[in-house]
Amino acid sequence: MENNKTLLTILVLFALIALAGFYMAFDKIAALSTTVSNLELAQQIKDKSIGPTQNGTDAAVNTPVATSSEAQQPTPTQSDIVAKIPAAIIFNTLSDAALQPQATTTITVESVSKKSDGTIQVNIKAYTPNASSYTTIDPRGIFWLVNLNGDNVMVSQVNGQFQSMPPQSSTAGQLIFKPTTDSNNIILQIGNGDAAKFYQFDFTKLTYKETVIG
Repeated sequence: MENNKTLLTILVLFALIALAGFYMAFDKIAALSTTVSNLELAQQIKDKSIGPTQNGTDAAVNTPVATSSEAQQPTPTQSDIVAKIPAAIIFNTLSDAALQPQATTTITVESVSKKSDGTIQVNIKAYTPNASSYTTIDPRGIFWLVNLNGDNVMVSQVNGQFQSMPPQSSTAGQLIFKPTTDSNNIILQIGNGDAAKFYQFDFTKLTYKETVIG
């Protein structure tokens, strides 16, 4: 009789230990499931709140997207470039009134290249450190190739989303010129009127310098 009570006690204790272990395991599984669910929810929120990347930085959803055909132009390949001159030209300009408020934009000319078909490619980057919202610039109203025997050559193609630049960021692109004559020396005009500056690029010596026209 005493042996039966002892055996029963042992079985009850074993059952209680097994039950306790079951509840501990269930609690851990439930906690792990909750953690996984929270991670999935966080990822979904992140995916919804972050839109496509522009120029290496995350842009929020509902980002204005340039609709002009220029923004759809593919980036020119480097295979047809026959001469490239690195540059370090920096200047400030006011963004266009198409997007308000206007803000001072810093533009750098990083290099100027000549392609095998005689076209000129100017690589630029625009910075918007002072902008509080999206801004825009029109490089066609800022850059020209000087023609000493006639009208200046305008930009024929703009690659880069300069029509919709995020605040406090940078936007890179290329300006394509198609001169009427093939030359190893060009003069790039930046700006208008008395504030205009001129830079002469020599594709034979691969040098450039500021110059005076007039």
